[in-house]
Amino acid sequence: MNRLIEHIERLLPEHDCVVVPGLGGFMLHDVPAQTDKAGELFHPRGKEIRFNARLTFNDGILVQSYQEAYGLSFEAAVEQVREAVRQLQQKLDEGHYLILGHLGTLLRNEENGLEFQPDNRNLFCAEAYGLSSFIFPTLQNRQHASKNREKSRRDDY
Repeated sequence: MNRLIEHIERLLPEHDCVVVPGLGGFMLHDVPAQTDKAGELFHPRGKEIRFNARLTFNDGILVQSYQEAYGLSFEAAVEQVREAVRQLQQKLDEGHYLILGHLGTLLRNEENGLEFQPDNRNLFCAEAYGLSSFIFPTLQNRQHASKNREKSRRDDY
């Protein structure tokens, strides 16, 4: 099961979509840099991970990764991926939630569907690696705060 997660994490930056046959697809989507409504909280650009349970067809990317990493035949690689998915599904069916490495958390919702909660949006975006959100007050708010401090000092004397 951990092998499967490691392969997905390694493949996502190269392919932007990794389908896990029988489970679903993990996709990266670009998210532009953003500010909050007040214009003081800045978020760097990044990539968000999303999950689509409808993408279950074997596109071969994951299986090929197994073949190359472990020197397996196509059939043996398919079987290893299938077994890892079976283990994941069993845990989910037992009511467990699964932490999928740096990808996020996968669980079954009340309708018995799969629900994915992503971790960090910048983990797979090399241009934003290590950047975090920051607060920088607008010029108007900085001037207002400066005037308030000045007034406060005058009132103290």
